[in-house]
Amino acid sequence: SIEETRRVADDASDPMRGMAAADLGCAFAVGAHGLPKDLQEAERYLRLGSKGGDVGAQRNLGIILLDLGRPVEAAEELSKAAAAGDEQAAEVLEQLSGEIAEKQAQARAKLEAMAASGDPRAKAMLEELFAQD
Repeated sequence: SIEETRRVADDASDPMRGMAAADLGCAFAVGAHGLPKDLQEAERYLRLGSKGGDVGAQRNLGIILLDLGRPVEAAEELSKAAAAGDEQAAEVLEQLSGEIAEKQAQARAKLEAMAASGDPRAKAMLEELFAQD
């Protein structure tokens, strides 16, 4: 039952805590098993599951953190899951990397256009970027 799952997830001494917390976090994430959808509670329980080494919790926590606008934390959790062999986490990370590369290219093109029109700050930023490449 969901009550038993919550009891185990809230019991730091229970060896099944990580798995129960992961299950409860997933239920909160989507509002399943009579629970309301609650991303804060989902994050709390998925974090417990992640700390307990549950790969699904790591992946799902990463996805929720993305939804909450926290991409750096999300990437950390997704990386843990991907390193443990979770293909879905690896796919999400790959998609994020593609989006980042696209945004970087757009920003660079905008800087180049601004520099071409004589903007001294844009020229200085481009010089810094080229020095890093």
